[in-house]
Amino acid sequence: MTETTSDTDTSVTTPPDDGQQPPDDDARTGDDGGTDWKAEARKWEQRAKANTAAADQLQEIEDAKRSETDKLQEKATTAEQRADAAEAARLRLEVALDKAPAGMPLTQVRKLADRLRGADADELQADADELFGQFATDDTSPPGGGAGRRLPTPAVTGGASGGKTAEPSIADVADAVEKRRR
Repeated sequence: MTETTSDTDTSVTTPPDDGQQPPDDDARTGDDGGTDWKAEARKWEQRAKANTAAADQLQEIEDAKRSETDKLQEKATTAEQRADAAEAARLRLEVALDKAPAGMPLTQVRKLADRLRGADADELQADADELFGQFATDDTSPPGGGAGRRLPTPAVTGGASGGKTAEPSIADVADAVEKRRR
């Protein structure tokens, strides 16, 4: 921190021969020739205020640097966490794709991959073996996935139209909507 003084007097004074110190240039002398202590106090008060302002400004600069460093550190930590989460999700999906039974839809494999738990690849594979073991296809099950599933049936048409169905007109659709509203 720098101090600024308003001393513009560059004249050199010689000390008196009686061994006393000369009065300070900034100090005023009273009527009796002594030091004006009020003026000295004001001078030191002004210097203290100037130093306080400079110290406050320095503190603000250091806080700004510190907060910028903290922000960067937080961003780095967040990026590392996101990278770790993405790597874990990739590993779960890779294990799920390897362990899924043939013919399982990809959407179901992805959903089940989110359920896999483990800290490393070996634990994930063990969990995947257990989870996908429940979905193993049995050769004796009927085609289409088993007892509770039904295969889609083709639309049956016939009669006088010769298998062709007429498209309804806009008026017919409007009438049907009107009937439903009532």
